[in-house]
Amino acid sequence: MTSEVNHHQEELVADLAFKLTNHIPLSLKKMDFGHNSLTYIASFAHRDPIVIRTNTNSSVFQSTEHNIAALSNIGLPVPKIAAIDLTLNNYPFAYIVMEYIDGRDLRYELGKMNESNVIVLAEQICKIQRKVGDLPKGTGFGYCGLGEKARFSTWHNCLLNEISILGCENKQIVNYIHRLKRLAIKYRTMLEAVPATCFLDDITTKNVIIKDNVLQGLIDFDCVCYGDPMWWLSLTIVCVVSDIGSDKLCYAYYLKQFYGLTNINKSLLPLYTAIHGARFIRDYDNRSGDEWLTRMSRFTESCLIEAETQSS
Repeated sequence: MTSEVNHHQEELVADLAFKLTNHIPLSLKKMDFGHNSLTYIASFAHRDPIVIRTNTNSSVFQSTEHNIAALSNIGLPVPKIAAIDLTLNNYPFAYIVMEYIDGRDLRYELGKMNESNVIVLAEQICKIQRKVGDLPKGTGFGYCGLGEKARFSTWHNCLLNEISILGCENKQIVNYIHRLKRLAIKYRTMLEAVPATCFLDDITTKNVIIKDNVLQGLIDFDCVCYGDPMWWLSLTIVCVVSDIGSDKLCYAYYLKQFYGLTNINKSLLPLYTAIHGARFIRDYDNRSGDEWLTRMSRFTESCLIEAETQSS
């Protein structure tokens, strides 16, 4: 049944691609990531490819067009939108059609990059985050459209929610939750003092498009985050360990160098990293293998111990 649904979805996407371009697509490639959105690259014989993002929940794309326009206005390398329809009147899904940025996610390229390439990229990404951080401060904390009011009144409350939604019956995760909640209480004063700085939360080892070791562009801007940009940096660290391994943590090292960490940033980073690590382990897929689970468990435990040692 699932294969039939997927085939029907792809037929509809191919139909959409033809209607928008007047070219029959030679192929549709479904992308691996998307957080419940289904994303396809449509390739053609006599024109450039296009990216078609679909979601049956149109609210997911409610802020995307505005976010991309605002980020483009401050000079970020983001894709142009060719078409958008959130009505679900023409297809059983909302869609956004964008130009294709040639290249691959950083997760597939970082292992092949030499140190000079990594340094250049880290500096570029930090400059981008600094530009976004110079946008007006938010009126709330957490994820939302650029300029909108986020859900939480403090960064501390936002973080408590991130810890709470880890909840599952896995004994390892239950142990992490108890320890993370204690840490959030110990760091409460520090966390409540965090300003609502805008940052791109998910330009990690994905959504950063690389070709020939060079940054080509950034993708996936359904939301931004308001709070501590170290939340992005800590997620990047976890993504590197998860996708590639500790061998390429030099990328995270240079991100820290170029961003310029304060003592408060350095204190909170292990806590943030442990939260992300716990989430990755909670979502463990057997296809990742035992080696991945062992690696991530050791890394997350080491971050927790570091955070606990600093807070004692």
